[in-house]
Amino acid sequence: MQLPDRFIAIGAVVVAAYLVVPSAIAAPDGLPPVIDAASGDSVVSGTPETGVVQRAGGENQTVVDMFRRLQVLQEEVQALRGQFEEQTHELEGVRQRQRDLYVDIDRRLRDVEKGGVAGGPSVAGTGAVAGVPAVPASTDPAATAPAAGAVVNAAQEQAVYEQAFELLKTRRYDDAITAFRKYLADYSSGSYRDNAQYWIGEATYVMRRFPTAIEEFKKVEQLYPTSAKVSDAMVKIGFSYYELQEWAQARQMLERLVQRFPDSTAARLGQQRLQKMKQEGR
Repeated sequence: MQLPDRFIAIGAVVVAAYLVVPSAIAAPDGLPPVIDAASGDSVVSGTPETGVVQRAGGENQTVVDMFRRLQVLQEEVQALRGQFEEQTHELEGVRQRQRDLYVDIDRRLRDVEKGGVAGGPSVAGTGAVAGVPAVPASTDPAATAPAAGAVVNAAQEQAVYEQAFELLKTRRYDDAITAFRKYLADYSSGSYRDNAQYWIGEATYVMRRFPTAIEEFKKVEQLYPTSAKVSDAMVKIGFSYYELQEWAQARQMLERLVQRFPDSTAARLGQQRLQKMKQEGR
């Protein structure tokens, strides 16, 4: 083939290439061309590498959005945790004030009980215990021995009770329960048996052992039906049932409390809990 003919052939190949290449570029990977909104003409959408970059950029933006949402959720969780800790602190304060109130009430009751009894044995038989007839004086020294022994036993009993009560005040609840039980075992006719039984229930209640607390509080009413602690025990039984979500028993106990002791502080607390249960739809 002569030289001019080769030039003509090369030129034909170049022209054919120009006709084929634009169509291949216009739709890479078989994708339709992008239409230019301004001119209406088809424009090249980009090379395959450009598409990969664009997709990667979109995925990165999604990751960024998810990270921001995660940060927002973390901030909300931290805020809720702070509120929870604050409310927990307030609740502990309420519980502590309640315990202090019961301690004060118990102290006042013991003061009243001691005020109703003579402070000590009568001298030469001229005095008498309140509500008990005076006993004539005796020349027999042994006649005064029982009275002296009773005073000693009363002092020992009070000391044992107060030691158990001190354990309760310092939040050593298990130790307090053990000490109160020992008091009940050692002083079968003690002056503080109803109080001791109540505080066993209270210590158990504070530790959220509600089924056991219910049984201990019930003993107050069963064993000491005339005790001033009965109303307090009843309200705590109702509260324990509430914590166990046994709504019917809680309502029944609190309503019985309000009916039996309508003017007591315990009845007022019981009425408040009944109103709360009504608002909660319990």
